[in-house]
Amino acid sequence: VFKKSRPDYTKFSLPNLRTTAKSRGIDDRGGRSVIVARLEAQDDVDYLQNALHRSIGPEVSVIRVGPAEGVERELRDFLKRAGLDPVFVAISGDGGSVQGAYIGRGHNGRTVLIRAGQGEVAANVALHEMMHAMRKVKPELYNALREALGEKRIKEAADAYRAKLV
Repeated sequence: VFKKSRPDYTKFSLPNLRTTAKSRGIDDRGGRSVIVARLEAQDDVDYLQNALHRSIGPEVSVIRVGPAEGVERELRDFLKRAGLDPVFVAISGDGGSVQGAYIGRGHNGRTVLIRAGQGEVAANVALHEMMHAMRKVKPELYNALREALGEKRIKEAADAYRAKLV
């Protein structure tokens, strides 16, 4: 925690914070403390914002928010059970073009960012981002699913997904 009144302030890196949390017995998320998990999620939100700054412009803002009651909370719980780390975000300055993102890098490769306030569309976005995660984490399962569905069905589903976002 940064306190301006402390001249001996030392910034913790995520690896140091993980070690400190574990040594103090606050490790309660399968190897990650709640504090570390929140820092990792914020790091992924910052990563998305920087990527959008490069692709859209500096006017884009991405802020982590809590999931709304109803569909968003149910999606959060479902994605957690599926082994993913769902993070809901408020995005402005993108003209509504970004609905979600899978961050398959860094800490655990399981972060799924979902634009908050989409209502029922959020379920489609979550499923879409979950497929990206499956392709990275379990490519054999992803390939088996693609083969079982067939290219025609996948194209139809992708077209229907795009239509719902417009």
